[in-house]
Amino acid sequence: MHRLGAAAHVGGEVIQRAIYCRSRSPVALAIRLGDGVGPWAHCAGLIDDEHVIEARGWSGVVVTPLADVIRRSSEHTVVGYKVPDLAYGQAWARATLGAPYDWGGALGVPWRRKWQDPSAHFCSEHLEAWLSAAGLQRFRSSARGIGPNRSYWATHGLIPIP
Repeated sequence: MHRLGAAAHVGGEVIQRAIYCRSRSPVALAIRLGDGVGPWAHCAGLIDDEHVIEARGWSGVVVTPLADVIRRSSEHTVVGYKVPDLAYGQAWARATLGAPYDWGGALGVPWRRKWQDPSAHFCSEHLEAWLSAAGLQRFRSSARGIGPNRSYWATHGLIPIP
């Protein structure tokens, strides 16, 4: 396996890495259709070279080996985010371990349900809150229904961020 790392230094900037992925399961297809017919059904943040913190249905917020995330995916990509405070963002993510999965939020993505719930998380709301804790707030706090594809598209500037 190649070494991705949680953080990279590009031009002196600290970069938090995240993985976006999908599988061929009916649930993944439903997520992709409900989130703007995009390519991704799941996302997670890397905390070191070999682990991610992710919010998963039935499990809540957990640490998972990166190799397991890649193995259960039919396709994946890793992206980086320039963040002002990598350590604080990762400390926030670690503090959320054990939080329950936000079923209401995940099921509400197509209807743009209020996504910020501090006591429970689905994958993309967890990643966006993590990035916000690291000093990179890409969506207004009133944003609703941030699914994995809106999160990914914002990475590449395809969605204007006010």
